Amino acid sequence: MNVREIVVQGILDALDKGVVPWRCPWNQPSAKPMNLYRRRRYSGTNWFLLSLAASLAGFGPYWLTLHEVHKLEGRVRKSEFGRFVPVVIYKPLPPNVTDDEDEEKRTRMLLRYYKVYNYDQTEGIDLPSDLKPLEVQEHDPVATAEAIVLAMPEPPQMECRGNKAYYRPADDLVVTPPRNLFYTIEAYYATLFHELGHATGHSSRLFRPELMEMAAWSDASYSREELVAEITSAMLCAEAGIDPQIESSAAYIQTWLKTLQNDKQMVLYAAAKAEQATSFILGRGQPHSIETQIAYTNEYTRR
Repeated sequence: MNVREIVVQGILDALDKGVVPWRCPWNQPSAKPMNLYRRRRYSGTNWFLLSLAASLAGFGPYWLTLHEVHKLEGRVRKSEFGRFVPVVIYKPLPPNVTDDEDEEKRTRMLLRYYKVYNYDQTEGIDLPSDLKPLEVQEHDPVATAEAIVLAMPEPPQMECRGNKAYYRPADDLVVTPPRNLFYTIEAYYATLFHELGHATGHSSRLFRPELMEMAAWSDASYSREELVAEITSAMLCAEAGIDPQIESSAAYIQTWLKTLQNDKQMVLYAAAKAEQATSFILGRGQPHSIETQIAYTNEYTRR
């Protein structure tokens, strides 16, 4: 298997078991996957790959490469060796066209991965005192979610009315039902985050062309955009520390199984775009250079 096949197969296997990888599996921001050695949080595709693996195995949020385990004078337990999770990275390939060709066409990305193990799969390593124990942090998730919405740069219009949630690009308008119509306040924010994820694709923000051409949407482009919004919502729920506890119906899971089986590149594309969208909503700029994002989009659309 190549790296794409490894990543996508893991996601398909989870869906086949009734687990939706991009749904937030815990309700503490501090529990987001982090490299223990470098003290850096994972994001994008790696965020939900590692969240999924930790949730299914009952692991904590800390991860290490085998080299980093050895640097910390630890070891992976014999029973766990080989049970790694892939972390994906994109590396630019040297240009392979003439200088007079478009820059976007000259930039391509190579997908690679490295192996990480969870801290709970190791022995001989003491967890740093500032990281243990992983205590439940005192914070107000709902207030945090509302703060995320209010602080969004260049926000769309937002209205609460009716009984449907949607984003209308022509008017740059997000509509959700009133809060009291939702079973929980957490479900309200998960829905609002989903629609704000769509709104980041507007031409005045990150400009995802398929969003702006709704009349011509094919099943494939609709699914791509929906997955971007789903993952964006999950990332923002994790950021706020809310658990919407949205039940994933069998029909929902089967739809995504079929969609991702038919387009095995979609989830990687959607995760990259969702990472962009999340960073925009949180006012953190872009997680990757514009050149990298353009290159990956071109790589996907060429397939």
